[in-house]
Amino acid sequence: MTDRIERTHVSALTDSELLILDMAATCGGCRRMYHPDVFAEQFNYPSHNLTLEHVTRVLDYFEQDGLITGVEFVDRWGRPDKEVLATAKGGALWESERAPDWSRYLECLYNGRDGHERIRFSIYGHSPQICRAYFEAARDAGQLDYRNGRIKTGIGSRPLVWWRPAQTVYLLSVWLESWRCNTDWSYLEMKRRWWFSPEEISKLWEWPPA
Repeated sequence: MTDRIERTHVSALTDSELLILDMAATCGGCRRMYHPDVFAEQFNYPSHNLTLEHVTRVLDYFEQDGLITGVEFVDRWGRPDKEVLATAKGGALWESERAPDWSRYLECLYNGRDGHERIRFSIYGHSPQICRAYFEAARDAGQLDYRNGRIKTGIGSRPLVWWRPAQTVYLLSVWLESWRCNTDWSYLEMKRRWWFSPEEISKLWEWPPA
């Protein structure tokens, strides 16, 4: 993963501030997750290289400017904290810098087991072709232990990301036989037609909408 991610440079955000907004717009979380000793490992993402004091100032500014929101809470260890969630305004600013093609965006969930210890794996996206392309590539790359069971599909309308409007969402869901994962990452990257996280967006800038 690169230290910094491609951007359009249409805003005055620094690279470090944009890395913070990346996670606020796609993952959310709480302020403690954005601390310098936690951020990179928590999100599997490049470090923003800011001090704790600077991170606090950035998050305070984002909140005052209406880019993020969130309620205060006390965590299970009794520590005060606060949610970090991008607003529609913050999402629009983030989109202007990362230029995501939402037709190629995917979310995946492991969401259940059956009596035989199989794992339910579900893919959600705005294009059924992209859902299928990822499933087939991940299966062939060894990322998914799928063994020719039923492939369930569905369609609905909801936001895939909380600050975006509801729109058509497609589902592809299968049973996996195990958590086994021996992934050929070079093959999966060669087959890329989708993105999950901000560092993958610019890899598809030259592609037409799905």
